[in-house]
Amino acid sequence: MKRIISTEQKQKKAKRDKLLVGVILVGIMIMSTVGFAIENNLRTGTDSLGNKVETVSYNGITFTKDVGSDWVFPFGASTFVTKNLPQNVSKIDFKTQFSLESYRNKPLYTAGDGDAVYEISRNLQPFASRVQKACLSGEKCNDNSPEKNCTDDNIIVVKEAGNGPQSVSQKDNCIYVIANLNDQYLYADKFIFSLLGI
Repeated sequence: MKRIISTEQKQKKAKRDKLLVGVILVGIMIMSTVGFAIENNLRTGTDSLGNKVETVSYNGITFTKDVGSDWVFPFGASTFVTKNLPQNVSKIDFKTQFSLESYRNKPLYTAGDGDAVYEISRNLQPFASRVQKACLSGEKCNDNSPEKNCTDDNIIVVKEAGNGPQSVSQKDNCIYVIANLNDQYLYADKFIFSLLGI
C-alpha cells in the first residue's frame, strides 16, 4: 500500500528536491569552471601567475623555458639548464666517451674564460667535488691557478676560435670548446647533451 501524503508534505518534498537539484547544478557549474581554468592553463602553458610558459618535448624529455632565456629540463634525479635545445645543436658533430659518472665526486677544472665555462660548470657542479680554475700544462697562465693535465685531470678548455674553425672535441680527460664568443653556448650545450646521451 502507498502511504498517503498531504499536499503540504508533497510541496515540502518538491521544494527539497528542487533545492537539492539546484545545489548539484551550481556545484557542477563551479567545478566545470575550475576544471576549464586548470585545463586551459595546462594546455596554453601558463604558470600559476598566468605567465606564458614555453615547453618543448624532445626524445621524451620536456624542456621548459624559464623566466629568462634558459631551457630547464629534468634528467634522472637532476635538473639541467641550457641556453639551447638539442635540435639547435644537432649539426655540431661531437660524441663524448664520458658520462656524468666521469665527473661524479671528482674535481672539475676549467682553463679559459667565457660563456662555455659558465654553461658547463653550472650543470656539472652538482656532480663534481669542486669546480676550480686551472692552468693547462704547457701553457702560460697569468694567475696562480694550479697546473693540470689532460691525462690525470678532468678539464674544460675554452678558447676563442678567431678565424679558425669552431668545434667541441675531447682529448683524454679534456673537453675542448673552440668557439667565437657568441657561439660558445652552442658548443657547450652540445657537450652537455652528448654527455647525457640526449
